[in-house]
Amino acid sequence: MKKMVLGICLIVAFLAGVIVQPVGAAESQLCQDLRNRTDLTQAEKNSLLQMSGCSLTDQDTADKMANKIIEIVLSVIGVLAVGVMIYGGIMYIISTGDAAKVNRAKHIIMYGLIGLVISLLAYMIVQFVIKSVTG
Repeated sequence: MKKMVLGICLIVAFLAGVIVQPVGAAESQLCQDLRNRTDLTQAEKNSLLQMSGCSLTDQDTADKMANKIIEIVLSVIGVLAVGVMIYGGIMYIISTGDAAKVNRAKHIIMYGLIGLVISLLAYMIVQFVIKSVTG
């Protein structure tokens, strides 16, 4: 049991590192490339930066940084919730018809689903608040 939980945690940590890091690195590289172009006027650069989702300055504002951190945390929570549901499914499969084990597996799946719904709702609420505050 402990080995399975440790394995799931290692897989989630690996996926978080593989998925989250390259996205941020690619975005910053794109923004840097757009800023370094010499064949465009400043107005054209600003327009391209805005369309690409980059900030107009080299530094990110506090709301963008907070938004990125919240997105990463909620993504990890979502992955963990899916991992819990998979774990519950495995427990359901290996329960061999024992009523207590089946009931426990169903509860694990239900709690994983509840966690996933709560993380999605939290993400939507945070996005709504950030957009309401920043305009």
